[in-house]
Amino acid sequence: MHKIFRWSCRGVLAVVMILLFSFLVQLHYRPYYVSDQSGTYPADVLAQARYLSKVIHSGGAQRMQEIFPEGFLFMHALHALSWATIAESGRHDIFVHQDYVEGEAIRAITWSLRAMESPEGKRPFTKDMSPSYGIFYRGWTNYVRAKKIHLWSEPEDIINFQKSSDEIARALRESEGPFLPSYPHAAWPADMVVALASLARYDHHFGTQRYQNLLTDWVTSVRGQPDPATGLIPHAVSAPGNQLLEGARGCSQSLIHCFLPEIDGPFAEEQFQLYRSQFFTTRLGLPGIREYPVGHSGSGDVDSGPVIWEIGGAASIVGQRAMLLHGETEVYVGLRNAIEAFGLPLRLGKTKRYLAGVLPVADAFIAWSNATEQSAQEQLPRFNWGKSLQFFLLIILFLLGWTFVKL
Repeated sequence: MHKIFRWSCRGVLAVVMILLFSFLVQLHYRPYYVSDQSGTYPADVLAQARYLSKVIHSGGAQRMQEIFPEGFLFMHALHALSWATIAESGRHDIFVHQDYVEGEAIRAITWSLRAMESPEGKRPFTKDMSPSYGIFYRGWTNYVRAKKIHLWSEPEDIINFQKSSDEIARALRESEGPFLPSYPHAAWPADMVVALASLARYDHHFGTQRYQNLLTDWVTSVRGQPDPATGLIPHAVSAPGNQLLEGARGCSQSLIHCFLPEIDGPFAEEQFQLYRSQFFTTRLGLPGIREYPVGHSGSGDVDSGPVIWEIGGAASIVGQRAMLLHGETEVYVGLRNAIEAFGLPLRLGKTKRYLAGVLPVADAFIAWSNATEQSAQEQLPRFNWGKSLQFFLLIILFLLGWTFVKL
């Protein structure tokens, strides 16, 4: 009996030591790159994107829809955007049928865009709105369409892009406020930012100023009605009326700062500095993004994911991408590696997943954020956070090892 107890204790100690060692190793994660005739790509992000493709083709988007109100659309949108970001570092001259990464990416993007445009993609949304199906659906679908056209376009994509962009613009011109509803009587400003980023991409791609005045007027309007507590774009407003319902939150702010630079660079930088000062923080020396601004607290919900010690799960994952887009490379590396350490990444064959793949929509957000770091030539700083925590964990690991030997 004593021997069974001793070996049971050893087994538990071994598991704890493996987890601690893995945590410490992942804190110092550094990506590596692979190449083919279409370009050079981050290997782990490629593995994540391939895992998402596998999940989606086995009904993963439908399963996420059963858990989240926009699970199906988010899965396909983030799957497409992850592949699009990967492919943007390619040569852009590889045909879709060729067996290179860029061709693989274009096929994946096309698959997800068609799913978003399908009746199943539209089903959770209300058609009788302006624009039809609401600004969440129209914004994300149009943005994915813009990214696909940038890489490889088909006539129907260009027609749909022009039509959808004009419908979004017309709805905004006819609106009494800057934030169009995503559902009847419900508006989230972050959804509007995604939609307007797609209009900015239209002008950039076609070399026009078709929507420039509209975007300028929108920024002026938004400047005039910020969340008074933070000076930031609010999390939720009424529809119609655009009256403040909920002030700025980390999950929506992190998302906003991934798209706002495409609309207006100076305004985006002003907003980003307010976001950084009120939402970025550290816990035990590791970086994180608060779900609620300094001086406020709250619980998690379907938008934020888990909120632990005031740190938002979604806010930190998406905030990682926002930080790199705004040049905060040290913070980006800190967030990226903290997510690697806590996310328990698992490589199986050509795929990579987090937390054993139990929540694919989280894998989708992580893949999209990680894909931002797409250039093999880009020199990012080494991880330089949580030194005291690492030293403490090394001592714990040593003591556990000593106990293991003595048992």
